[in-house]
Amino acid sequence: MLTGKYKEELSVLTSAKCQPCISVIMPFEPKMNAEAILKHSLKIVANKIKRDLHDNYVNDVAGPVFEKLENIIAHLDYTTHRKSVAIYVSPEIEKVYYLNIKVNEKAMVNTSFEIRDIVMNKKEEHEFLLLVISGKKEKLYAGSGSSLKLIVSNQTAHIERDLPEPVANFTDAQKIKETRLKNFLYYIDKQLSHILALYSFPFFVMASKKTMGYFENITKHYKNIMGFVHGNFDNATENELLKALVPQLINWKVIKERHIINRLEIAKQDLKLVTGIHDVWIQASRKHKQLLVVEKDFYCPAFVTEKGETIFSSSSETNKMVTKDAIDDIIEKVLENGGDVEFVEDLKEYNKIALIEQPGND
Repeated sequence: MLTGKYKEELSVLTSAKCQPCISVIMPFEPKMNAEAILKHSLKIVANKIKRDLHDNYVNDVAGPVFEKLENIIAHLDYTTHRKSVAIYVSPEIEKVYYLNIKVNEKAMVNTSFEIRDIVMNKKEEHEFLLLVISGKKEKLYAGSGSSLKLIVSNQTAHIERDLPEPVANFTDAQKIKETRLKNFLYYIDKQLSHILALYSFPFFVMASKKTMGYFENITKHYKNIMGFVHGNFDNATENELLKALVPQLINWKVIKERHIINRLEIAKQDLKLVTGIHDVWIQASRKHKQLLVVEKDFYCPAFVTEKGETIFSSSSETNKMVTKDAIDDIIEKVLENGGDVEFVEDLKEYNKIALIEQPGND
C-alpha cells in the first residue's frame, strides 16, 4: 500500500462540490493582444455563462455567483506576462490562475471543478526543431505546424578560423576534408547545448548518410533526436524541407510522448528528476516553473486527519476526515506556479508521476 504523511492542507478548489460551479479557461496574453480585444472576448464568454445559469438555476442562486464572475473579470491583471487565464467561481470559491501554457477557450457551468480540464484543454501545437547539415553549412529551424523559422545559420568557411586545425602531415585531401567536417560537427553540437535548453521541442536532423553517421558518433545530444532524414538538402526550400519531414511528423502523439520520456531520462541523468507521489508533492510546492508528467488516469486518494496530516494511500480509507485526489492538487500547484503538465500513457518506470524543473523565467 502506498502511504505517506505530510502536514500541509489540501487545496480547497480540488475538493469543491458546491453548485453552480463556473469554469472559464481562455487565451489571455495581454502583452500580445490589445486590452479592448481581450475584454470583448471575456464579455462574450460572460454572456454565455449568464444564459446557462438562467436556464438551469433559479436567480437567487445564479445571481450572486454571476456577480462574482463579473467582479473577477473586471479586475483581471492586464500586466501579466502569462499566456492564458483560468477562472473558477462557485457560491464558496473564487479562484483565478494566470498560466504559462496556451489553451483553447472553454466556458461551462457544472456541478464541480475539474483542474485536469486545464491540461486537457491545452492548445496542441506541433512545435519542433530541425537541424539541416551538409559539409558546407548548417541551418537550424524552429518549426510550428506548417512553417519554419530560421534561428541559426553557419557556413564552414565562415567559422574555420574557430575550428581546430587538421592533424599535421595530412597529404590525403579526402582525410583533410573529413577532419574538417568532423570539426564542424563538433562545433555544431557544442552550440546545440544552448539551443536545446531554450527550445524544449522534439528535435530532427537532416543530412547525407555519411554526414549523419559522423554526427551520430559525435553528438552528445543523441537522446534528444526524434528522427533522421537522409539526403542532400543544401539547396532545398523551406517547403521542400517540410515535405521531407512529413513522414516523421505523421504520428505526432507518439513523437510528443517519446520526447517527454526522453526529457525525463535526461533530467534523471542530470539529477534533476523527482518521482513518486511523496517527493513530487513536496517539490510541487516550490514556487518556480516545473514540468509535471503524470500517467494518464492515475489517481491517488489523499486524506486529511484531525491533526492536519495529509495521508496518501492506494486504497480507500473511511476513518479519515477528508478524501480527494492528490494528483489534482499537485497539478493545481504546478500550474499556479507557472509550470506545465503533460499526461502520458505509461509512466510505471517513474512511479506514475514525475517532476522536472523548467528552464526560463516568468
